[in-house]
Amino acid sequence: MLKMYCTVTRDWLYDFVWNFPLSEAANQLGVSSSQLGNACKKMDVPCPAGGYWLKLKAGKPQPKPKLMNAKQGTPSRWNINASYWESIFEVEPPDPSYVHPSTSRKAASKLITHPLLPHVREVLTESKYWADTGHYKPRKYLLPYILVGKTGLDSAFIFANKLYRAFEKAGCPVMIAGHHENFRSSTPDLHLVPKKKKREEYSTLREQWSPMRVTICRVGSVPFIIQIYEMTEEMEVVSQDEKYYRKGTEPNPHRPSWDWGYKNIRDYCCGKLGVRMSSAFDYDGQWEKVWKEDRVRSLHRYIDEIVQEVIAKAPTIASDYLEYRKRKEIEWREYQVKMRQEELAREKRRIEAVREKSRKELIAIIEKWEEADRIARFFSRIENRIMSLPAAERSQALEKIGMAKELLLENDPYACFEQWQLPDIFV
Repeated sequence: MLKMYCTVTRDWLYDFVWNFPLSEAANQLGVSSSQLGNACKKMDVPCPAGGYWLKLKAGKPQPKPKLMNAKQGTPSRWNINASYWESIFEVEPPDPSYVHPSTSRKAASKLITHPLLPHVREVLTESKYWADTGHYKPRKYLLPYILVGKTGLDSAFIFANKLYRAFEKAGCPVMIAGHHENFRSSTPDLHLVPKKKKREEYSTLREQWSPMRVTICRVGSVPFIIQIYEMTEEMEVVSQDEKYYRKGTEPNPHRPSWDWGYKNIRDYCCGKLGVRMSSAFDYDGQWEKVWKEDRVRSLHRYIDEIVQEVIAKAPTIASDYLEYRKRKEIEWREYQVKMRQEELAREKRRIEAVREKSRKELIAIIEKWEEADRIARFFSRIENRIMSLPAAERSQALEKIGMAKELLLENDPYACFEQWQLPDIFV
């Protein structure tokens, strides 16, 4: 078995799985076969098919596929922690000078609809919506992050298409994050006017719908998360059939309703859009910025500003993330050293406790031996004295001393010494 903590690369893992059967290779790494298979899948490393080793043993050579170059975002290293059964996959650090071979500017300018958006409108319109705020909650989870309602669907679709095309034109491809990229994002503040405390329905909304994987654009090798959403503002709503509607948009506007003397005010979709751009890398001081449209300026006018600012931030984020990785690596090594020192200290304390316990047991045996020796000398002197007595008294005295020996010499000290076990520190 290899070390408890080890790091393997794609090239090493490729050679390793093609030199040993999967179960034997997993045993040498100290992981299970399923873990090793999942690691090969995530790192895009081809594995031998079923029956490969039997056919090879029978003299039937099988073709061996080549290891292709890693795609952008594919993990390049696998950190194995065999003691805690954890696996950490590391993607190559971002290189600000890297230029992604994306769609050319000429081709991007001719693109009418971005490839991520052809079926988004149909999926949203066919889905239900969250009655408390009016946002759609589609059943499909592999969608670009566009959180809108009926009032903002058309404008959000047009804005998303323009924004995605603008990034593509600048050489920054927009895509859904890969299954191996564990990028996470929180739900943005949907209020048009920020509030100190979010209402309970927003935590419920976050639980109801969120895309399975985030939407990202890559500036070089630095990913940014794109979140487009329709904001909410306080407005009067009407309740019909246990659902809320904006006043004037209810299905049956002529249905009589009870007048309770107050208005039902809720945060509901207002038709105005917002976009949040944030760094996909999780590190201290993670960058993010929000653009909101208002009555004066539409969100479409911010597109060039968004693209330029994101591209300008990429080198800074790349350098900050590299420094963060170096710092975390140093902290991890210090943590391993600390854990090793604590383990050695615990082992030392255990050895001292075992030695002390064994020492006390031996002292107890010695004291018992001394007590038995003192009692034996006592009976020996009495027996010598009995031998000088007359025959009639001698027999009676010997019988009495035999009963006394049985009473005091029940435990044999040597038997206690034989039961004493040698501590494991001496084995």
